[in-house]
Amino acid sequence: VQYRMHPSIAAFSSAVFYNELLTSPSTLTKLRQFPSHLNSNYPAAETSVRFIRVGGRDNEAKGEISESGSGLLGSSSYRNHAEAETVVELLKSLLAKDTGFDGSV
Repeated sequence: VQYRMHPSIAAFSSAVFYNELLTSPSTLTKLRQFPSHLNSNYPAAETSVRFIRVGGRDNEAKGEISESGSGLLGSSSYRNHAEAETVVELLKSLLAKDTGFDGSV
């Protein structure tokens, strides 16, 4: 049983990684509804998980050095700048709107 993730995210993780063994209390689904004002931009049937297409292929970078010199040299970690920029723009647009969203999901 898990309590930290939204039940929709947990359901996805359970199906993909845990052979449907990960569960969430049913009360979490009622308490953590997807904000209704976002449904028009990010529609999905009965789930709060949304996948947003970033486009392009091979956007990942591995083990690069940052400008400050303290980057990922020799690391096996990946990063994706196109994905990060898309997330930042999405968050900026959400924060710029007067949606009445109180910050809890």
